[in-house]
Amino acid sequence: MLRRFKITRRRLLPLFVLTLAISFVFALRPSSAQEDCCRGNLLKNGNFSAFTIAGSSNFPPSTVNDWLPAFATPQIVSSPQWPGCDGKPGFISMWGNKAVGEGIRQTNVPIQAGHTYRVSACVKVDVSNNALPKYVRLNVRASNGPLTSYTASGPTAPTIGIIGDPSNTPSIAAPGIVSTAWLAVTLANWTAPPGVFNTITINPENDNTGDGNTVSWAHVDNVCIQEVTRGTGTGYSNGDPHLTAVNGVRFDFQSAGEFVALRDGGGTEIQVRQTPLGRQSACVSLNTAVAARVGSHRVTFEPNLSGVPDPSGLQLRVDGALTIPSTGGLNLSGGGRVASSSGGGIQIDFPDGTTLIASPGWVGGAQAMWYLNLSFLHTPASQGILGTVASGSWLPPLANGTSLGPQPSSSHQQYVDRYQTFADSWRVTNSTSLFDYAPGTSTATFTVAGWPAENGACSGGPNRRERPVTPIEPKLAMEICRAVVDKDRNAECVFDVTTTGEAGFAKTYLLSQQAQTSPGRGETRDEKNPGTLPVDPRQRGAEVRRLP
Repeated sequence: MLRRFKITRRRLLPLFVLTLAISFVFALRPSSAQEDCCRGNLLKNGNFSAFTIAGSSNFPPSTVNDWLPAFATPQIVSSPQWPGCDGKPGFISMWGNKAVGEGIRQTNVPIQAGHTYRVSACVKVDVSNNALPKYVRLNVRASNGPLTSYTASGPTAPTIGIIGDPSNTPSIAAPGIVSTAWLAVTLANWTAPPGVFNTITINPENDNTGDGNTVSWAHVDNVCIQEVTRGTGTGYSNGDPHLTAVNGVRFDFQSAGEFVALRDGGGTEIQVRQTPLGRQSACVSLNTAVAARVGSHRVTFEPNLSGVPDPSGLQLRVDGALTIPSTGGLNLSGGGRVASSSGGGIQIDFPDGTTLIASPGWVGGAQAMWYLNLSFLHTPASQGILGTVASGSWLPPLANGTSLGPQPSSSHQQYVDRYQTFADSWRVTNSTSLFDYAPGTSTATFTVAGWPAENGACSGGPNRRERPVTPIEPKLAMEICRAVVDKDRNAECVFDVTTTGEAGFAKTYLLSQQAQTSPGRGETRDEKNPGTLPVDPRQRGAEVRRLP
């Protein structure tokens, strides 16, 4: 240990001399507290603006209000010649690798189990010592009191995230932060596990496990932990499609095209594509694709762009690039995340706390296609076809905020309000669409004007083949859908199975139900008949198949 300390001091002597000189300039000179670095910061003095220099920039002997050294003696850099991320004096400089190093901690942080948090910071690497690695990462951990060691981990010291690790901060390439200019970085949202976690510890690291000759230097400023206050809105778009607005109002919406499902003022937006199910006497449509803006990223879940139905599943794209979803998930810069869900579906977690679950189903036969049940959970969003329905209104407001008022008594006016005025208000355009398209196609390709027809039989649209519906008796439909627990979802399932003759709708409702309660747990089972999937007892009217 003594030998390592000696080597480290010799290697890092120029920087110690520099910080010592700075400390004499500011000796015994306390800094006034600045406004903190983010709204609602759970950390005090997150921009390190309140400090007292006591002969040396090391603390101790100097002090930084509300912060303590977690390991060794990190430094407070206080000279105006080296401003922090906010352009003012006060940031932390410290060194480390995976085995040894310095660190800082703050106690009495009001972390609550089950709550979700977002961590951000300004960081850069110090490369003034040519003998040391030219990159750095920052490990952010939670614990109940001080960590027992520099390498502590596991349930008692969970890692909130590693700033500079591509799996936590995708905007930064491996091996870590190489910028010598201040870089603002946000970790993916973190939900606190069960237990007490009142202490936050931050320390530098790199890929090395040796002594002080193999450490990296990090500069850190504007550390922020914000609770992600989840909204109270919960909405659904299920089956053919039955919509539940985010404040619980239910209505059907069969238009064909691409629409804004939900939008909020913070940048979150979710769009849905509805496609006609061209079958005689069943004037319905299905959700066949979904697209979303997740922070600065664009995420889509769509069929094969070639237009040829692909039974293997839908395709996930992030910023236009094909991506394989996994249960471990892909963290997106800015606090978003996308992961696989039950039955070949996906779950998207948005920076504003919204969760979108897309559960796929397969309609076989002449018009084979994938469709989606969509669940929108914990959302603050209130605009879109699933937006908040105001008191005295029968539908959500139009895109310009205008209310359509109470439901008209005339069925003709109901049709005009719902399928012309309301639908056209929320259609996406070429400039606003978030979807991916094959060459030569656009949002107009998926728009079927006049669907559903106000009167008479529906047409499936251009180049669509129709086949007569083979209805399923309501009693059998109730048996097929019996495992769908929620009363409203169960009624929707029975209606869809009865009306379309597709018993496979029941499985999709069950997948959606399961994904909301236990994401990533695999196939849904029939509780009355363990090991089986719900099917039409007659094996008629649907192609019931196990999803990939």
